[in-house]
Amino acid sequence: MTSTLLGFLHGGGFVERVGVDRFKSTVIDHPNLTSVQKLDYLKSSLSGDASSTIRHLSTTEANFEVAWRLLVERFERNSEIVSEHVRTFFSIPHVSQSEPSTAIRTIANTLSETVMALDALNVTQRDPWIIQYALDKLDTESRVLWGRENGNEMPTLEKFRKFLHQRCIDAINATDVTPKPSQNLRQPVMKPNPSSASGFKRQINQTNAFPATSDNAACKCCHEVGHPLYRCQKFLDLTSNQRYETVRELNLCRNCLASHLTNSCTFHKCRRCQGKHNILLHEYFAQIPPQTDPEPTNSPTPTVEADSPPSAHLNTLVASATSRNTSSRVYLATAVINILAADGSKVSCRVLLDSGAQ
Repeated sequence: MTSTLLGFLHGGGFVERVGVDRFKSTVIDHPNLTSVQKLDYLKSSLSGDASSTIRHLSTTEANFEVAWRLLVERFERNSEIVSEHVRTFFSIPHVSQSEPSTAIRTIANTLSETVMALDALNVTQRDPWIIQYALDKLDTESRVLWGRENGNEMPTLEKFRKFLHQRCIDAINATDVTPKPSQNLRQPVMKPNPSSASGFKRQINQTNAFPATSDNAACKCCHEVGHPLYRCQKFLDLTSNQRYETVRELNLCRNCLASHLTNSCTFHKCRRCQGKHNILLHEYFAQIPPQTDPEPTNSPTPTVEADSPPSAHLNTLVASATSRNTSSRVYLATAVINILAADGSKVSCRVLLDSGAQ
């Protein structure tokens, strides 16, 4: 007995269904063989992972059923077997110009083996072929998630289309709410002013403005571990107004939903309106009417003039603007001073004041 069972790994690959049928007809259904003999035949027919699965079982009457059940539970996965056969067919190399007959024979044999194996599994529809062809184009994470979701069920094209649609939504949400890695790795540090004691304080505060968050941290909304707030189903089921209230009560950043101040956040803005809020809060902020700044008012420039010696303080005229600056106007502080000429006369001049001078 040299053949192995379909789905039981033999040399790292899947083998044909005929191995199972032959073993059942010649060994399991044989009326004159005892369970000990059947188990002995079974062990001698396996290698690799399959052999390791039942190696610990002693050759007794009761252990044959146990061994067979372990092998079926471990390797009999029809969906994976179908995928492996289709993948093998798609991986057939192109016909070589040097040995075309050999390459064509390989294609013919692989095609026959694949069709026979799928017929043995009662798989005649087109779905596995289309699914496997598209699955090979996906990223590793998507392929792993599809394997978990599909399990041992025979895949259908409709189920695969729904899976792709959900993966597309997840990718969009992750792009919209996940902070850019380059922005979270290093924050700019302001150089402190040596003459100001607050310079070091600004530097320390900016370094700690964005604390690193652990992937194992509990969700702020449902308190479960394993997902961030923007993927929390409880949070996503809320209305936009309820999400905003939740973020406000938890003292989270309205822009990236992390635990820091919104004004200090440097992550990208809402992709719908470019506002400084998360896309999950867009509907709430869209209800708020935009605020307009009042027009700046022009106030007359007060003047103060007095005579004093040149060595004393000069007579000044100061113009100050306290209204909000706009992009079209800039207010500068000026003064009118009297300069003593060589002949003793006074000449009035307007000068620009340097507010930072000592």
